[in-house]
Amino acid sequence: PRLSLVGRTARQRLTRSEKKMWRHALTRQNLRERRREARERRRSAKAAAQAEDAAALAAMDPEARARLEADRAVEAQRARAEAYARRNRENERLAAALADGSGAVRVAVDLSYGALMNAKERRSLGKQLQLCYVTNRASERPVALHFCGLAAAEAAFPDCLPQGYGKWAVR
Repeated sequence: PRLSLVGRTARQRLTRSEKKMWRHALTRQNLRERRREARERRRSAKAAAQAEDAAALAAMDPEARARLEADRAVEAQRARAEAYARRNRENERLAAALADGSGAVRVAVDLSYGALMNAKERRSLGKQLQLCYVTNRASERPVALHFCGLAAAEAAFPDCLPQGYGKWAVR
């Protein structure tokens, strides 16, 4: 039901905490509606662009269409090559930071405090570790990340660590 349709008299009878919860629920509902509308706008814009592209392709002669498709294929291949080269540069920088004697800054994260955290805090820790790794990976001068107590944290609290962390370049 629409929360904004609650009458004024009914709202006046609510306690302070109920009013706060009502306002919070109304805010969440408005946010969901704005996100849904934005999603619909993006979908319709994408569909319109695809229809326009299809119409333009249909209007082209076969030679022009073949050239355009070849150009698009070359562009896609170039983008894949750039992404591959960027990943290789990131991997090289991370390897250099982790190499012994490289002079890179070392950052240690102690994960042995997992027993003192509740499930929500452990999930938050996992997200923070992921953000830390992604930011470090994209950095021009990455630091050497050391996750201390990782084996114990993994065994005791598998919900703490994000998927794919085993492939991370950390110690």
